[in-house]
Amino acid sequence: MAIIDPNGLFGGDRLRKCSDMARLYWPYLFLAANGFGRLEINYSHLVNRVFQGFTGPPAEDELYGYFREYRDNHLIFL
Repeated sequence: MAIIDPNGLFGGDRLRKCSDMARLYWPYLFLAANGFGRLEINYSHLVNRVFQGFTGPPAEDELYGYFREYRDNHLIFL
């Protein structure tokens, strides 16, 4: 079961270096990973699973930009 540590979410240095939108999407993308922390980075899959209740999901290039931010700040490993 994935658990988000509130201290990391609200006060983490690595997450703080990300843009506001990348920070807001982080919990949704984190929780979409499997029990081993693996996530298929596939736009249509993510839109259907993670962003199904959103009125406007991020565009493909925008979403991949957030993943680059997470990578650059050592929040994910590709």
